[in-house]
Amino acid sequence: MTNFFNGPVPEFDDHIRKSIPTVDAMYDLCQGVTYALSQERTRVVDLGCSTGKFLRDTLKRATTTYIGVDFVDWQWEKTPRVTFRQEDALTFLRDGGAKDTSVVLSLCTLQFMPFSKRNEVIRRVYDWLVEGGIFILAEKVHLPSAGVSEVVERSLIQWKRKNFTDAEILDKSVKLAKSMRRNTFEGLYTTMQEHFDSVNIVWANGAFVCMVGVK
Repeated sequence: MTNFFNGPVPEFDDHIRKSIPTVDAMYDLCQGVTYALSQERTRVVDLGCSTGKFLRDTLKRATTTYIGVDFVDWQWEKTPRVTFRQEDALTFLRDGGAKDTSVVLSLCTLQFMPFSKRNEVIRRVYDWLVEGGIFILAEKVHLPSAGVSEVVERSLIQWKRKNFTDAEILDKSVKLAKSMRRNTFEGLYTTMQEHFDSVNIVWANGAFVCMVGVK
């Protein structure tokens, strides 16, 4: 099985590290937040879990259930304490798969959904979370200043040249343009505020941002 960047599954996580600056720092932080704020006898759900590496590497509580969901079959490794399900994220939520969750994650997943569906995902995540539960959401957004955005994007391309050829960068950009729908930072933050009692920016690098909504 291959994914959208035409590489074998084992290479996907390395590809992401070479595509998003300091993404390992974001993952480390999110894993720490996941463990600290997850609750016993609840669920932790990763929507768009891809290879499942995030959940496999996350420190786990004794009575908490861990579920990774992705519509692509990533040929997941059997992992103690983690269940992987090949399913559309919104269908999973509509069917109650996230009932009694204390942590839901969406790390660069919602940006590949139409806006109507991603807003429903956020609403349903909130509805299924237990009191004190959290939603960890990371996306690439549009910055409010066109001038700043242009500089940031050029800087990102220069950084990517350490890992990819110009042809590879352009090819990836064309593929993403067909499927990725970037929100504005204000739009994403406002949508989160409409549902969650507090919204916290915990990591950002250029146009990439990670926020935590608390119920």
